[in-house]
Amino acid sequence: MNKCKYKRALVTGGAGFIGSHLCQRLVNLGIEVIVIDDLSNGRNDAIPEGAKLTVCSVADRESLGKLLGGVDIVFHLAARTNIKESGKELYEGCSTNIMGTVSLLSSFEGQKVKKVVFTSSAAVYGEGDRVVSNAEDHPTTPISPYGISKLASELLVSDICVGLGIDYQVLRLFNVFGPGQRSDAYAGVVNEFIRAVAAGRPPTVWGNGEQVRDFIHIDDVIDAFVLAMDTDLSGQVINIGTGRPVTVNSLARLVLVEMQSGLEPKHTDGPKGEIQSSVADIRKAERLFGYRATGSIEDKISTIISWLSENSGQDRGIKGHKTPN
Repeated sequence: MNKCKYKRALVTGGAGFIGSHLCQRLVNLGIEVIVIDDLSNGRNDAIPEGAKLTVCSVADRESLGKLLGGVDIVFHLAARTNIKESGKELYEGCSTNIMGTVSLLSSFEGQKVKKVVFTSSAAVYGEGDRVVSNAEDHPTTPISPYGISKLASELLVSDICVGLGIDYQVLRLFNVFGPGQRSDAYAGVVNEFIRAVAAGRPPTVWGNGEQVRDFIHIDDVIDAFVLAMDTDLSGQVINIGTGRPVTVNSLARLVLVEMQSGLEPKHTDGPKGEIQSSVADIRKAERLFGYRATGSIEDKISTIISWLSENSGQDRGIKGHKTPN
């Protein structure tokens, strides 16, 4: 039985990696879930049973107006998220990330939406401090068009939702990984390393590999979405990560050890504008709604290797790996 105060949710980008996991959790909570996704990155078969998919762009205001009827909470995830290509795909990225957000927000007039949870990114911070984690009041100086588009969307969500009297939360996600992540260029470095080693290739590390990241498992991210949904607080910008720094070199070594490989990482020049340090200060999330990540990359890597081995044809045949009890 649905004990949540929200009855009907719209999830933009709900066929993607994070969106599909969120949809499954919402369905499990007894919430009616409506999904919009243009399937440019998402997959139809990722939509959980019980959620209803409409294939359309988040920029399609006519379709949005029809789908928002009776919706009382919106989770906005639809975006072009490939940071590496955001400079080359500038128009497409801004059209989806910024104008798509404008389209969605402008469709709220006359609807019954009570709350918006917007998915932002650690990319809004730009370069972080090597030692100190990024708190929400850290200067926002994004160094990629993707980060710029997310920061612009945050400001739009805040301005429009306040004007319409709609509660909102902004979640700045750090490096999300987990089962169901796409096996292509859009996948995170965790999956890229595992797929490379499974194919007998060394993991390719950009630069010296001392870049620092905050890897957070998809289950912890979805927990954060639910906590943000349930809280009565509004207008908050909140980091969602683990607060634990992990270098890319240590991640590569972890994958090699876990997969019992004798390969050595291969270093190559990275793209221009590569952020050297990105770690979340999660004290605000802990204080406001009791959020805390439940597992580290070391705890979860084995399950990701197993999932890729069982579910991705190109990754089958991973040998020497033991599934944890």
